[in-house]
Order: sequence, then C-alpha cells, then structure tokens
Amino acid sequence: MENKWQHFVPQFYFRLFSNDQSHIFGYHLKGKKHYWDKISNQAAKNFFYGEHVEIEKDFSQIERRFNDVLKKILENGSLSGLTNEEYLEMLRFISFQHKRTESSKKAAEDHVDKFYENVMKPFMKSNKELMSKVAAEDIDKTSLNYPAAFLMGVAYSLEANILLIDLVPILIESQSEEDFIFSDNPVVFYNLIYRDPSHPFEGIQYPALLVFCPISPKYCLFLFDPEYYGLNCEKGNILILKNKEDIRKINKLQFHNSFGNIYYENSINEAKVNELSKDFFSKYSKEGDLTQIREIKKWAGSNSSLVVLSGKGIPEKLEFSFLKCGKLKRSVPAVRNIKLHELFEEKTKNLFKQTPK
Repeated sequence: MENKWQHFVPQFYFRLFSNDQSHIFGYHLKGKKHYWDKISNQAAKNFFYGEHVEIEKDFSQIERRFNDVLKKILENGSLSGLTNEEYLEMLRFISFQHKRTESSKKAAEDHVDKFYENVMKPFMKSNKELMSKVAAEDIDKTSLNYPAAFLMGVAYSLEANILLIDLVPILIESQSEEDFIFSDNPVVFYNLIYRDPSHPFEGIQYPALLVFCPISPKYCLFLFDPEYYGLNCEKGNILILKNKEDIRKINKLQFHNSFGNIYYENSINEAKVNELSKDFFSKYSKEGDLTQIREIKKWAGSNSSLVVLSGKGIPEKLEFSFLKCGKLKRSVPAVRNIKLHELFEEKTKNLFKQTPK
C-alpha cells in the first residue's frame, strides 16, 4: 500500500546532513552501535500516523515548503533574507517537527495511560452505581487506547508557529572542528532558568524557553526568550561559534532529547559521538517513562488535591559561553505572551469541530 511507510523526521532533513543525499551515518543508543544506512529507512514506521495513508502524502506537501525555507537559509548563511511568510514557515517547521516524532507519540500514549490508571479508574471505582454492576477486578483489567491524543497534538502544531514569534531567532554557525549532529527527535525545547524537576518549563509558551534545531553540520537554528537571556556575541541574527565545547553541549542536548538514534554526517564524527555517548550514559539513562504524574494540594492545609501530568524535562543543566542568563522572577506567568496564546486558541478552536450535516 502506497504511503504506509510514514516518516516522523522528513527525508529532506536527513539530506541536509548527508554526503551522498541517500545515506546517513547513525548511532543506535540502546545497542551503542554505529551504522550507515539509507535515509529512507530512518525515523519511519508502517502506519505511524494511522491507516489514513493520505496523511503522509499531505505531510510531504508541507515538507516541500519547509525544505525550500531551510535551503534558502543555508544558501544565504543567514536568516535576514527570509520573507515574513518564509520566517513563519521556519517556525512552523520547528513547532511541527517537535510534535510529530516517535518520542512525542510515546509521551502522548503515556499521558493517556497514566490518566486512565490514576484518575479514571479511581473515579469509576468511587461510583457506587457502577460498582454494583461491575467488579473492581474487571476495571483493573481494562486499558484505554486513544491515538487521537497524539494526532491532535500534531494537528495543533501546524498552527503553533505563532506561539514562537515572541522569541529572538539566531542562526548559529560552527567555525570549530565540531559539527552539529541530530537525533530522531531533533527539535530541543530547553530551559536554563526554571528547572523544577517535577514540572519542567519546556512547553512552547513557557517563560525562559530556549529552542535548538540543527539544520546542517555547520548551522543550527536557535530561539531564545529575550526577557531572560542575552547573547555575549551577536552579529545581526548570526552567532559564530569557535568554541567547540559550546557545540559539544548543543550536541549533548540531542542525546537527552533522542528516542533511540543519533545521526551525523560522516565517519570522522564517529569518535566524537562515542565520547558524547560515554559522557551521557555515565550520568543518565534512556530508560523509564517519558511522562510523570504527581498529586499536589490545591492550597496549603487543603484536603483537596490536583493530579498533574507533565513531561520529563532535560535533567542536565548545560551553560553556554555565548548566553547570558537572567534571574528567576518572583511571579512566573503561565505563558510568555497571553495575546499570542489567545490568538492560537482562536485559530484552533474550530479545528476538530464536525461540519453539521
């Protein structure tokens, strides 16, 4: 069946890092093995988005626009040549790619599973009328499969580019001996200011957000919240890095963000990937759930509580020589820009409404 092999990282993106435009070097984290394989085999699964094969075809059309924009950036070595429409497409690529991966899909499934186990099952067992008809053991045996949780997030992400327009865009150019690498989850949302491990501030509209997205071995897109950060060296929207340690730290974020695979341009980078892998696995693990659940009191002394589901943030704090970090604010807003948040809600409020017959 045509289009059943569905990619969650587009093939054009791999080609930006490929020498022959058809193969890529990779590193499998679980097996700690390097390989060289066809791009068409990477970051894809049969019916990843479901059996509606038109989705892959539709995504391919969207990806052509993304490809054109990223190629223009690389040809110019700058963001300044982008039109307003092209810049919004660049942001759409970031928001869309962040939500369409296997890591994002597994996180959505984990959210549903934890919600069902920790909220819905106790709620059902507290219903006396229901329990007069159903045994608790039967409820315990049930599970909930809700693929729409992931697909809705993917659909919303196509409009979520507007939630990034308040961030400052920078194109990082590596002039060091270190190349940028990427993973099967290449768009990294990161926060160096608010680092509560029980509630990571790495959502698309969280204050103090940083976004890293490599687009070639020598270039990486970088967005930052100007309310909390400043750059130590800046020339327009281009940041030239000669410090290989900064590049190494950006690459390390790809290890944290990856679901299972790291990719790089050529075999010269194999030893450097090995070093990063050794450093990463000496302190961290890829095992465990992608999400977490916790119960918090509504207020001090209250008997009532809320169940909060969230993702697991990047645990390592990596400081960069080019980035000036501000201070924690006494009052932290739920979103960076409420007007953008309201605009997003307005644009998406009818996204899943059925047309009346």
